Amino acid sequence: MESLPTQMVHVGESTGSLEEMLKAIADLYDEEIALNITRMTALMEPLLMICMGVLVAAIVVTMYLPIFYLGGAAG
Repeated sequence: MESLPTQMVHVGESTGSLEEMLKAIADLYDEEIALNITRMTALMEPLLMICMGVLVAAIVVTMYLPIFYLGGAAG
């Protein structure tokens, strides 16, 4: 079974409207790329939030850990 763009090119060649079919294929790929970018962005947002949370937690721990050690040594 042939892919959809290949079938569209064959139809365009046989009907004499190859230019229109190629434009339709380009539009199809443009929509597919836009959809893939939207999906990838939706997947990356939570991942970036988790990474930022881990980074902030690491900074807080590295700032407060020496203070707690000094408080334990003084008390």
